[in-house]
Amino acid sequence: MPEAAAEGRPAPPAAGARRRYAGLPQAAVEGIAALFGVVAVEEPYAPQPGEPAYALTHRGPSGTVRLVCWPSLARADVTCGPHAWVAKGIAETEIIDGVEVIFRLAGGGMLFVATNGRVMMVSAGPGRDQSGDER
Repeated sequence: MPEAAAEGRPAPPAAGARRRYAGLPQAAVEGIAALFGVVAVEEPYAPQPGEPAYALTHRGPSGTVRLVCWPSLARADVTCGPHAWVAKGIAETEIIDGVEVIFRLAGGGMLFVATNGRVMMVSAGPGRDQSGDER
């Protein structure tokens, strides 16, 4: 029996399939939890009543990643060890099963969180969007 199932967590889907969501909706939070084989836990705080934030904690080979998703703010906060990244203005969330979640920002940046515990943020340079076109 896989470790996730033995601990009552959902088993992650098979590697390779991609799912995309506009912004950071509840369905994306559930997909991210499945990707990491964890449960999204509602945090005791919220930006406004009825707008929950969810925490997911995943232990990967590179370290333990804590991801806090704020669907109503289109925001994701990631910590791994002493390092932290904040993605605001999430325009799209893409989940690549078995590999990673990618948060694409309205301003052109991206935040990658991989199942192996690695995190990478790419910021958009001035004057160009993600496609390389002039703004």
